[in-house]
Amino acid sequence: MRELQDYLGVLRAEAQAQGRPIPERMLGELADHWEELQGRYRAEGFGAEAASQKAIRELGEPRILALALKTDFPEPLAFWRRFFRPAPLAATFLLLLGWTVNSFAFSLVSIQGRSVEPRLSPGNHAVVEKWRGPLHPEDLVVFRAGDRLMLGIVDGWSPDGRLEVHRNGSGPILVDPRQLLGRVVLRIP
Repeated sequence: MRELQDYLGVLRAEAQAQGRPIPERMLGELADHWEELQGRYRAEGFGAEAASQKAIRELGEPRILALALKTDFPEPLAFWRRFFRPAPLAATFLLLLGWTVNSFAFSLVSIQGRSVEPRLSPGNHAVVEKWRGPLHPEDLVVFRAGDRLMLGIVDGWSPDGRLEVHRNGSGPILVDPRQLLGRVVLRIP
């Protein structure tokens, strides 16, 4: 066993000199392999010391083994560490992009009422474009009425500059342009 400890010490020093220490799990695997080799040689009739020395010789020269371990056996999950290292930065970027798009460009609205059926039904979702482009008759719009969001269908503009919309079963509703959230550009069933 002393021979194995000396061998592993030299191996550690060689690997350290080459710029990459050998992980302890790998040294443990080498020790297990040495024990298997020593057991095999003992079963063949070699004495304890002779079997130990023969097993050490079969493991190989420490300097050469340190080079082989440096190049052939990367650390576990080394690829994944390199791959996911930029992940927190990418996730932060995507969250900020999503927040920006949701805050300034588009919004997702869940439809709960039947005010604009059959164009949108309860349970549908709608993507609302927040940019203030020109509105045309029959466009679906989302506007604020107090603390609620409402859907309506554009009829046109009133002479005083307010938007005229209607909902199923209601007459024209006048909506101040400042209450307008945006136009529905996509329906998601």
